[in-house]
Amino acid sequence: MSRVQKSLHFSSYPGHASRELILIVASLSTCDPSSIFGTFELLKRYRIRCSVISLCAEVFVFKKLCSITSGRHNVVLDSTHFEVVLNEHTNPPVSSRNAESSVVRMGFPAHESIDFPSFCLCHQSEIRPPDGRGFFCPQCGARYCSLPVECRICKLTLISAPQLARSLHNLLPLPVFEEVDTTEGMVKRTNNKEVKKSADQPTKLNPFELKYNRAKHKILGTKAVSAPCGAPGLSKKKAFENRARTLAVEWKERGKRNKIIDQRIGEGNGMVSNDEYISKRFTAERLKFFKAANSELANDGEEKLTHRGRELTEVGKYDRTLLSDEDDDDDERGGGNIGANVVAAIHFGGGIASSAENAVLKRFLEFYLWKFNHIDLIQSICLHPFYEKKLAKTKQQRYDKKLARDEREDATERLDEKWNKIRQTDAITGFVKPVKDKSIIDRPKKEKDDYDHLKESENGVLPFVVDLPQKYENLKKLLDTQNDADCEIIIKRLIKLYHPSLREGNKSRLSRLFILLLRYYDDLSKERVSKIVLLGYIARGLYDLMKFNVENSARCMRALLRQQHALHTHAPRQMFTFRFIAFLKLVSTLYPMRDVFHPVVSPTFAFACRLVSTARICNIKDIARMLLMVKMLSSFIEENKRYLPEVIAFLHGVFLMAVENEDNERCPSATFPISLPHRRMLFVTDDCSSIEIPSQLDATQVFDDNIDRPLLSLLSRLPRNHYPIQLLTELSALESFITAQSSRNSLKQLQRPVKEKKMLDMLEPRFEENYDIEKAHYTKNIAKKSKKVEIKQLTKKYKKELRGTVRELRRDNQFLNREKRQEMLKNDKARKEKTKWLISTLQGQESEYKKNIYMKHKL
Repeated sequence: MSRVQKSLHFSSYPGHASRELILIVASLSTCDPSSIFGTFELLKRYRIRCSVISLCAEVFVFKKLCSITSGRHNVVLDSTHFEVVLNEHTNPPVSSRNAESSVVRMGFPAHESIDFPSFCLCHQSEIRPPDGRGFFCPQCGARYCSLPVECRICKLTLISAPQLARSLHNLLPLPVFEEVDTTEGMVKRTNNKEVKKSADQPTKLNPFELKYNRAKHKILGTKAVSAPCGAPGLSKKKAFENRARTLAVEWKERGKRNKIIDQRIGEGNGMVSNDEYISKRFTAERLKFFKAANSELANDGEEKLTHRGRELTEVGKYDRTLLSDEDDDDDERGGGNIGANVVAAIHFGGGIASSAENAVLKRFLEFYLWKFNHIDLIQSICLHPFYEKKLAKTKQQRYDKKLARDEREDATERLDEKWNKIRQTDAITGFVKPVKDKSIIDRPKKEKDDYDHLKESENGVLPFVVDLPQKYENLKKLLDTQNDADCEIIIKRLIKLYHPSLREGNKSRLSRLFILLLRYYDDLSKERVSKIVLLGYIARGLYDLMKFNVENSARCMRALLRQQHALHTHAPRQMFTFRFIAFLKLVSTLYPMRDVFHPVVSPTFAFACRLVSTARICNIKDIARMLLMVKMLSSFIEENKRYLPEVIAFLHGVFLMAVENEDNERCPSATFPISLPHRRMLFVTDDCSSIEIPSQLDATQVFDDNIDRPLLSLLSRLPRNHYPIQLLTELSALESFITAQSSRNSLKQLQRPVKEKKMLDMLEPRFEENYDIEKAHYTKNIAKKSKKVEIKQLTKKYKKELRGTVRELRRDNQFLNREKRQEMLKNDKARKEKTKWLISTLQGQESEYKKNIYMKHKL
């Protein structure tokens, strides 16, 4: 391989030429005088493609050679295969699919005689003048004896014009020619009929491009025929061409919104003759030239000027009169006025003499007579006698008014002088009576009274800046002097003044305020006459303070709960007071009522349930307190629907006390009395039907479960003939509601689930009348198709179309990605070529620069 490479001088071939070697080997061993891989690297460096045809077997060295040099390695099977493989190598390989033209810089040196000794670069020796004729490089001036050659200094290709012309002529492609058979010595002319017959024959398709469906099952009585069912290659080709016409064009024109519209008259219209085309063009040009004239001719009536869509004669500001500077105070004057009718008559009158026009012109001239004071100019104009009379009359009126104005001014000056003289002589002293100015004397007193009233009103207004109380006595004194609504305002102002974001340490101050306010809330609940409204305001303030330090609020509430528990421990059967009810309401206001454990809510809820189950009932007042407690507990379990046996037992006992119970009927808990008459304290014996209830009580929440079913029997035993009408309505509604809920949520006993026995599917034969044994799929009767079958078929078609649409969209995305990648590669290639050209140009400039410096130093 190295000998062949040296003998063929592959290194001297140009870069665009294809260098290829085909090696036919029939041996399994090699004799290598040097390194094998060194030879491989040398071939790769000179870009020599090596292909090997092995006649015996596959050899690793030959296969490695082909893979390194991008050649092909084939092992021949027989003589026919050897001929096929050898013919494949006759086709030249594709160097580039998208080959582009490139520019080669060439120099055309002149053949000149040499009168002085010079150095020849091709022979690398000095040439004397007697021998000398040569070619000089036009770029660097180097001398060469023959052409073509590449300059060794500036790398410029030197060639003569005739040589370049011959090379270009030989590089041009030859026209397509038809190969004829010359073995018989004479070319026979083909028959035209045979040519036509061959043209009419259909083109044979490549069987490898067709798609065949193999039969999945063999059917008796039919032949196994494999017919082509499609051409995937042709379909892909058509789809690619279609995308190239649509998607590729849209991708290249993305972001472009400009559109060129051909507005030439009759251009591209085959239905218009030349005469019509010329006449239309001529008419359009004439209309364009006489556009202004045509617009004037289009107006039939008098042209009217407009301002913002309205005529000038209709605009209000043009109808206003223009008064002179001297006569602004004279409203009755109309000589210097000019209106819209004046403008219309003067500018658009057309020279027609009429009475209206004369009046307009008179007013117009009077206005300009005053405006510009061109009296001489106006008088010199030759006007109609009517206009002259009007102008003279106008001038006389102006003169008379000027005289009257001067007389008034003179009289005013004379009167002023006389008045000043009389004041200087003290002649009017006795005629004027001095009067005290009481308003000035009383003004300070009045202002003082107003200030006192303002000060008194300020005492009734709440202060905006309030000092934070450090002790409980200070807080109690501050809130006891205010009404209920003002207490809430004071608490909110304290929170805003001492917000933790304003100053460091305010958080601890607000925590201290929470403790004091909680103590004040507890003390209010201990009073005999509690302030219910004030307790609500205090609870809102505690809620606002709790947000700043939740842990501290929880500790304080738990401490207050421990106090309540300690009081209950000393007297466990004693009825609770309003203090605990207020505390329970405060807990529900400050914290969320959830089923999870909470450090304040959970122990409070448990303690309340304990009070319901242990507190002894002695009178009706205790029952009222307990009912209020039950109402509060129902708000706790409103979301989680928790079961409270203590509450259910208490309600059962209350209903039992409201009926005429017997001795064997006992209450469910020991808190109810067992002796008469206390055990029937709620049983009504008197007739109360005539009593009117002042306000209807709100119904409490009823549990949606069978827990209340034992209460139905007690409700039916109540003495309803003694109850008021409102109470009877509530009882009937309660009874119907409990009955409905109990019937809907009936309790079932726990039992094993019964398994349903699955029956065997009995298959019955189906007979089809239109069954055809010759066809694989028989035709069904369309009239007998049910709606379910149609829906199934439509669903199948929809899924098929959906899959096809998804497949086409994926192929469109692949096509667009391919186009993007090709565009990116094209841009990269163009950028690299430009960079390469720029570098080569800079190198040429650098060589010229160095050559100039060298020549300067040499000279």
